[in-house]
Amino acid sequence: MLRNEEGIVLDDHKIIVNIYIPNLRRKCYNEEERLEEIEKYLFVLIEKNIEKAKRIGGNIGIMEEYIEEIVEASETEEWGEAYNKEEALIDYGEQKGEQKKQLEIAYNLLKMKMPIEQISEATSLSIEEVEHLKET
Repeated sequence: MLRNEEGIVLDDHKIIVNIYIPNLRRKCYNEEERLEEIEKYLFVLIEKNIEKAKRIGGNIGIMEEYIEEIVEASETEEWGEAYNKEEALIDYGEQKGEQKKQLEIAYNLLKMKMPIEQISEATSLSIEEVEHLKET
C-alpha cells in the first residue's frame, strides 16, 4: 500500500484530494500567489469571473486552453442561459403551483363522476395519480 506525505493511501489509478472550496476562495483572496497548481485548477473550474480565472490559471497550459474554450463557447449564439438558482426556484414553484391546480381540477371532475381516463387526459395527470386522488 502506497501513502503520500499526508498519509493518504494512493494507488497507480487515483489520487484523492480533499479541498474545502470556501477555504480555497479565502486562500485565493488572501494569498493568490501561494496557490498550489491543483488549487489553481479547481479555482478556475468554479470561478465565474473570466478575468480572475485568466489571472489565476492562465499561465498553466491546459487551463489557458480551457479558459479560451469557455470564453469562445459563451460568445456563440447556441450558448444557453447560465444556471440561476433564484430563477430555478421560481420555475420549481410555478411547476408545483401548476401541479396543484391540475390536482384540484381532477378532484372536482371526480366529484362530478367523470371517468378516470378522461380526467387523466384533461389534466395531464397519470391514471395512477387520479386513482390515488380518488382514494383520498
